[in-house]
Amino acid sequence: MSNAPEAPSWREGRSPFGVIGLFLAFYFVTRAFSLNALPIFLDEAVHLQWAERLFNEGRILRPVGSGRLLAVAAYGLALPFEDRLWAARLIASMAGAATLVFTMLLSRRLFGARASVVAGALYLLSPFALVYDRLALSDGFLSTCITGLMLAVWTLAHRPDDARPRRMAGVLIALAVVSKVSALLFLLTVPFGILALAPDRRRAFRSAAMACAMGLVLASPMLWFFVRNSGEISSQHVVDPTVSGSTIVATLLDMREWALSYFTVPALLAAVASLALLRDGRALWLAGSVALPFVLFALFSQPWSARYVLSTLPPLLILISGGIDRLASRVKPSLRGAAAIGLTFLALLWSLSFDRDLVFDPERAPFPGDDRRQLVTGWPSGYGVRELAVRLEREAQEGELTAYVDTGGTRTLPTSLGILVGRHRAIRLVEGDLGSETVRASMVEEMKTRRVFAILGPRSSDLDFKSQVGGAAVERVEVYERPGGEWAGTLFRLRGLTF
Repeated sequence: MSNAPEAPSWREGRSPFGVIGLFLAFYFVTRAFSLNALPIFLDEAVHLQWAERLFNEGRILRPVGSGRLLAVAAYGLALPFEDRLWAARLIASMAGAATLVFTMLLSRRLFGARASVVAGALYLLSPFALVYDRLALSDGFLSTCITGLMLAVWTLAHRPDDARPRRMAGVLIALAVVSKVSALLFLLTVPFGILALAPDRRRAFRSAAMACAMGLVLASPMLWFFVRNSGEISSQHVVDPTVSGSTIVATLLDMREWALSYFTVPALLAAVASLALLRDGRALWLAGSVALPFVLFALFSQPWSARYVLSTLPPLLILISGGIDRLASRVKPSLRGAAAIGLTFLALLWSLSFDRDLVFDPERAPFPGDDRRQLVTGWPSGYGVRELAVRLEREAQEGELTAYVDTGGTRTLPTSLGILVGRHRAIRLVEGDLGSETVRASMVEEMKTRRVFAILGPRSSDLDFKSQVGGAAVERVEVYERPGGEWAGTLFRLRGLTF
């Protein structure tokens, strides 16, 4: 069957960039309006902390050892701003904007102009995209690179002797690996795309092999450093062969929840219907680019969150756009636009209420369980931390203060507060284990020159902080909780003893 779009094709129609510009305007309205809807997430704070250390101290090993250099380097652009979190999220949203552009361009080349508009609408209103376009993480950069790579693969398949798409594919492979080393699990889209799309497979495979070799050579320093310094990451995310069966089952159950929550049931049904309607190389390539990463992650890795498969979203939406375009083309020309709009709305039926909650009340949003724990209710979430930072800023209006932040438990409080208020001129943050007698003594000494606060966070064992501070009166100011009631932290004020 033909793999070409029906007339008017991407070559014959008007330039797509006017329409893409309109979608970008809507994109930035929806993303920039709600960049701070979710509070800081621990992994965001870590990315910004690594960016500071990279640019201020030249410490590159940690982001390289974790396989996330590109995003960390990009978030260095946020460091001069007073609100580093907002600036970093804006940078992340720019990566999402590039993904939107690549998605629309690839859909246009595969299925035509009408499908491009449908794909843009699906991406714009996808809950999966709306969540991660607004978080300062690495996965959005990876999704951009993989979607751009798929666009380059389409061009390689049709123009195998052209050096430009070959160079583009090589650079995008390198950038994808530098974004996140898990990019290697998405690279099967290259040979699969050539096999499904290329009229002259031998020449196209040769050109694609050159592109892959170029990309992997460019990324080889990153890969070498990662392999030598990724013991902690490997122990956390690589499947242990001794328990691989139970791990795979658990991962598949998590993935089922990710797909049902973020892709939504109507969109998944639309994708299956599109595959049945199209039944050609384009549909098989797109479906494989969605399914294969899920399979590879389940077999070889232990992903903690749906964001690990964020790069599967664009091919899914492009597949749906092709099916909608095919169905719309079956009605008379005067009704095709209305048919495409109606079918797109049906595919988005469950997404719109999710989107509303994500923008206006993320606590109520129906996240999959893993993401709800990480972003809303669990210890990595910034709920409670954001409110604590606001209270410290309010206290700082009355004069300079020192806040001792407990490091005896999770890293969420010290790392996140360092990003939120670490540069406040009137707030001095001191990290230390509040269970340590030395740290408590330094707090009492600090009271001689400044107002002193202490922030106690969740620990593996309870600490009766108030009773263990000698030489000062300890007043509990406020207790902070996350949605669902989990304790996020407690703010104490230290005062001199009165007799």
